[in-house]
Amino acid sequence: MEESLELTGLFVETGSELMVYSPKMLNQSGRIQLVWSMVVTHTIRRDIRHQVLLNAHTGEVALSFSLIHVARDREVYDSTNTNSDPGTLILTESSGTSTVPDVNDAFEYLGDTYDYFLDNHGRDSIDDAGYTLRATVRFCFDGFGCPMQNAFWDGTQMYFGEGFSAADDVVAHELVHGFTTFTSDLIYYSQSGAINEALSDIFGEFVDQANTGGTDTEGVRWKMGEDVPGFGAIRNMKDPTEFNDPDRRCSPLYYTGEGDNQGVHINSGVINKLAYLLVDGDTFNGHTIDSMGLPLVSDLFFYCQVNLLDESSDFTALYDAITQ
Repeated sequence: MEESLELTGLFVETGSELMVYSPKMLNQSGRIQLVWSMVVTHTIRRDIRHQVLLNAHTGEVALSFSLIHVARDREVYDSTNTNSDPGTLILTESSGTSTVPDVNDAFEYLGDTYDYFLDNHGRDSIDDAGYTLRATVRFCFDGFGCPMQNAFWDGTQMYFGEGFSAADDVVAHELVHGFTTFTSDLIYYSQSGAINEALSDIFGEFVDQANTGGTDTEGVRWKMGEDVPGFGAIRNMKDPTEFNDPDRRCSPLYYTGEGDNQGVHINSGVINKLAYLLVDGDTFNGHTIDSMGLPLVSDLFFYCQVNLLDESSDFTALYDAITQ
């Protein structure tokens, strides 16, 4: 086929069609041929999906081209510790240079997150249609102190206080909030909001463990935000109780008050613990859980997010989705 198309693991989708192929229609040279038209995918690599025309008599490839329409599209702005919104555009895919670590980190880790979802789930950006990934670094709110010690997704783009884009899991976390917006769109309140937060932690940590950036030593492997300078980790998915977050629904740490949108950050620990147990396996709460490994668990949560969860899904709905 093509040299760039791996032969191992190829799979021909059903629905091959016999047709006449004229190269002149595509401004190509060559003779008119009777061909089988088929779509070839890969059992592992989700970024391989080719339209292939095979000569019906000889079996030779008459034409082959990719059906994956993808390209990174990143824009990073710098507010230089002001409330300028979105700030000055510094880096895009085709222009700009920067010596500011915050700018370069955001640009790199946005790319890592894009690549993770493309390579593992065949998704082209957060909307699966090439959504431009925009981030403003060194952003501050009036009256809330500066540098801002936070990061957030505002529904259209990401904002990072100084230093927060240095953590790949934080960058991925905020971007996954956008992914949630375009899929289940989980309400940011109570258990639905806790699942929303947990999914950002889960995929943020999966990106952290899969890329070449960030700190991945055993002691911080399941911690969120460990690379933010002067701030450090804010949650531990392996042991949520380290930060006074619950690791199970019946934990005395499970929050039932009205603060934090009824515990969206706090109670995310329940789902974070689940993700850790499914990936690594462990003994917990009187049960031994076998490791499924990160790729399979990533597929599991991705499928639930895209296909089974909705705006009001609670912990029971997530349990049903995962079990299904």
